[in-house]
Amino acid sequence: MIWIVLILVLLYCTIRFAQKYFFICCGIIATPIIKLYIKYITSIGKVPTNRYKEYFGITNVVCNSKSIFWVHASGIGEARSALSLIKILSKYCEKIVLTTTDPETILALKKLPDNVIHQFVPLDALCYVKRFIKYWNPRAMFLIESDIFPNMLYCLKDNKIPCYMINMRISEKTKHRYYTIAKLFHILPYKLFDFICTPLQENIDVAKKLGARNAFLMPNLKLLSDKLHCDQTISAILQRLLYNKQTWAAISIKPEEEKIIFYVNKKLLENNNNIVVIIAPRHIDRITYIKNLCQEYNMTYTLYSELQNVSQCNNVIIVDSIGVLGSIFDVVKTVFVGGSMLGAYHGHNAIEPIKFDCQVVTGPYIYNFRDVYNDLQNNWEIVYSQYELFLFLQNKMQCNTCNTIHIDFEQFVKKWENTIDQLVQNIK
Repeated sequence: MIWIVLILVLLYCTIRFAQKYFFICCGIIATPIIKLYIKYITSIGKVPTNRYKEYFGITNVVCNSKSIFWVHASGIGEARSALSLIKILSKYCEKIVLTTTDPETILALKKLPDNVIHQFVPLDALCYVKRFIKYWNPRAMFLIESDIFPNMLYCLKDNKIPCYMINMRISEKTKHRYYTIAKLFHILPYKLFDFICTPLQENIDVAKKLGARNAFLMPNLKLLSDKLHCDQTISAILQRLLYNKQTWAAISIKPEEEKIIFYVNKKLLENNNNIVVIIAPRHIDRITYIKNLCQEYNMTYTLYSELQNVSQCNNVIIVDSIGVLGSIFDVVKTVFVGGSMLGAYHGHNAIEPIKFDCQVVTGPYIYNFRDVYNDLQNNWEIVYSQYELFLFLQNKMQCNTCNTIHIDFEQFVKKWENTIDQLVQNIK
């Protein structure tokens, strides 16, 4: 019994007073398990066989540049935000190494700027991080949104490489978990960052309580993103098919929200049979379910991929293609953004349709994007039930109005450019 107590006391003291070495040990212990996982995702084709070694800090890319910035983005959403930051950073360096955790980002990052090199982030074990940093020798590291890798951060500090957290986000669950860990073990995850910026004022207080020395309020990085690609040929087809139709779009629809969309559209059709809804599910594998709902609600449908072959569209257009939302926003100016009507979800990107001057309506659950609501509120309405959504759309259809105000997104770009300029001036 006494040995167990001694081991627990030793473990606590290590975590409390020798955190760097504790995380090194954690990295060593976790490495074999993570290796097996990487081997598995490589075997099923998620990671190219010629690139899995990047997770161990080994690369096939030859780069002799002496002016490199390192940008890390965990998944697809963060990677798209990173591209906006990269545009600004490119003025200050020759090359940028963009690392991601999620292997699926390869699909979303097919077309990168010529000065950007994509790599998978090395495992957070000291030997792999050291290998990565030694090879690339970045002047600074910019981490997008939320990922924290202790061994990586300590290694950057040891090599006197500044590290900045950009667009910091933290959920309520993670925040309280960090508070508990900080109270028990005095682990302050944000103390290793030289600079933290966040789009939410409340996150500044959180960051400072968790060790941040420099935390500042900045616009959401997603506000800097380019407008989605718009295929003018498809836009022309949509305009022809939807001529004299009253149309709305429901995008990023999550499971169980599909029934809400059909309920609302059915009520709209009761007063006006000239209504068309374009439904774009968040996940393409929901297409069959949506087709079945069309039958259940006695509505006819047209698949988006078949629009070029039809002379007229039905009550519902089901989006069964990827990367086409820009063409839809170009034509349809009233857009419901899903993932917001049910408490299980936290909202999806409303910025993309707003860049096309669309009137956006969402449910009340917009935790992921509440930081941009004040900036975009003239183009954004919130409804609290499916009946409120029906009333909102009915009013839009009857009045044929769009109360949006064009937003100059360049103001957000300039603010970020000024901030990055000040940061880079302090980098050796």
